[in-house]
Amino acid sequence: LYSETLIYGKLVPLWADHPGIMAYERRSEHQRILIAANFRNVKQAVRLEGGYEKILINNLHGLEEEGGELRLAAYQAVILLLPNCQII
Repeated sequence: LYSETLIYGKLVPLWADHPGIMAYERRSEHQRILIAANFRNVKQAVRLEGGYEKILINNLHGLEEEGGELRLAAYQAVILLLPNCQII
């Protein structure tokens, strides 16, 4: 279901200037998937316009997202299905 996008989708690095966050998006014609991880021991917030459709993988319980901001807890990693129409 998501493997085509994860394997062959275009790789788009995100938030490279945000220390402690490793994130990128995989884009295909029909899907957008965000992979993001916080490698710091404190919560960090990044801009995520348009929100997300579904949490595919989360190493913690819960995910904070409000007002176009995604808040990753310390050492949290997520894979999210993004709305296809919204480009970051």
